[in-house]
Amino acid sequence: MTNEKLEYIRGVVQDIRNFFNLKDSLNREDLLELIRKLKGTFQADKDLEVDAKIEKNIENTVFKITIRKQFYELRDNFSIAHELGHLFLHMGYLTDPMLWKNSNDRFDRFGYSQEELEANEFAGNLLMPESEFIKNFRNNYNDEKKIVNLKKLSQFFQVSPKAIEIRAKNIGLMK
Repeated sequence: MTNEKLEYIRGVVQDIRNFFNLKDSLNREDLLELIRKLKGTFQADKDLEVDAKIEKNIENTVFKITIRKQFYELRDNFSIAHELGHLFLHMGYLTDPMLWKNSNDRFDRFGYSQEELEANEFAGNLLMPESEFIKNFRNNYNDEKKIVNLKKLSQFFQVSPKAIEIRAKNIGLMK
């Protein structure tokens, strides 16, 4: 991903955070409230064939996010934020009226396409703002053992330990 694209994604996330006055770390209720404010709906479905999906203009709403119910909540939070990434970045909701009009009606969380990587970057920025992440990472880093407490960071940011690890690598805090 280019530096320009990364900066664009960070800017979109910051605009959303500012507009909706979001606090640094978001929990499940914060995400669901954001979906409601955006005129969307959310559901968990144990029979969903993909990890998550977003569809626009479903059941008299602007959009609907559905996640597969089998995952645990910390992973689900990232999936919800990932789908919000598709909403803004690839569907153009509130950011690009022409893109919104002409975009795909559905995005699935599946694979490693450029759009999936961008939605992951969006989710990482939304759920783990860089300055807050760096501060908490350093507070949970053991200099003697050269390890970080991923579990504590995972609980603080309400995402999986794997999401913490990837965010730390993307920011340059881990190799």
